[in-house]
Amino acid sequence: NHPPEHWLAELKCDVMVLHSPLDNIVGIENAERIFKTIKHPKSFISLREADHLLSRTDDAAYAGRIIGAWAASILARKYDYKG
Repeated sequence: NHPPEHWLAELKCDVMVLHSPLDNIVGIENAERIFKTIKHPKSFISLREADHLLSRTDDAAYAGRIIGAWAASILARKYDYKG
């Protein structure tokens, strides 16, 4: 009854979508729909062969590094944060 497109389109913040094209729990089309709906600034990161829960250590570490770098960039830009 409440399609996410309604509120996603109204977001006024940086958004990062991370998804694995091989995720067998949530299909990649869901991430595509979210990414198409949100406005810039936005980023899409493919988690390659990761599973839905990032159960492999290297996949989780990769996602963490990407999220950390992305967040640090936003903080530096918006809040003059030097990390």
